[in-house]
Amino acid sequence: MNKGKYTLESLLQSNKYFDSRYRLIQEEVDKVNEHVQLIEQTRSKETPRAGEKVQYTTRYGDYCPNALVEHIVENEVNICGKPSFPFIWPENERKGITCSTSGGEWTYAPIKQLQYIGKALNWFCVWGHCGPCAGGTIHFEAEVSLWEYVEDNPVYGSFTTKDWQRMHINKITNQEWRNRHGGYLYLGDGIAFSTEQEFNEFVALYRGTLFKITSFRSSGESYMLWYYKHQDKVIPKEIWDKLDLPSDIKYFYGKEKRVKTSVDDNNHIVTAYLSQEQYYQKIMK
Repeated sequence: MNKGKYTLESLLQSNKYFDSRYRLIQEEVDKVNEHVQLIEQTRSKETPRAGEKVQYTTRYGDYCPNALVEHIVENEVNICGKPSFPFIWPENERKGITCSTSGGEWTYAPIKQLQYIGKALNWFCVWGHCGPCAGGTIHFEAEVSLWEYVEDNPVYGSFTTKDWQRMHINKITNQEWRNRHGGYLYLGDGIAFSTEQEFNEFVALYRGTLFKITSFRSSGESYMLWYYKHQDKVIPKEIWDKLDLPSDIKYFYGKEKRVKTSVDDNNHIVTAYLSQEQYYQKIMK
């Protein structure tokens, strides 16, 4: 319990915009502390309550670490995968709170399939002393139960966006369509490959796995590619020179640059190292 958790000064830290327009007052601090106490006193390890946080994974592999239980209907919870700050108000009948949020995606889940995994802080909001108006919300945190929910019948096995990147790939087998798209054989999200060899080298480097999916185009075939995440790092040239890593020519901002690449199989990350010398040449030109 955190009765009196917030002071005027501490509540101001997350409500500076409100304060600049309407001035944060002690009345709002007292109101927030009452809500925090109500929320934290009505949590349970046995059953989810409105306002609680869920690590939610869809059957298509979307991982939503900050999903919200908005409300409960009989034996199901209504979950918002990517919620905005939920508005709350006291719910006397159920001795807790009622939530209202926007966002997506939404689903109903059987209560018995949610697994309690601990405690976590969650954000909430209420209207300030000016009532409903532009910028008139007060934001605050309270401790809630944390749950995990993984939908049944996963389409892509154990692959999820928690640990993997995902990309829709089109293979253009129709020559007329290939000519319309610069002659590329494979098209992805911001990336293209002219040959099978280019594509296979990318899949191998990023430890990719392909799933064939239904294509609604007459131009060819469609796939879902699950692969390691990528990051770029710019380092001093003297350090770059000493890196004992394979090097290759890659495109950086439309220009060819020589990079060295490492693969972290534990964390599913491919890192491309670019020297500062090459990086600044890119900026200057």
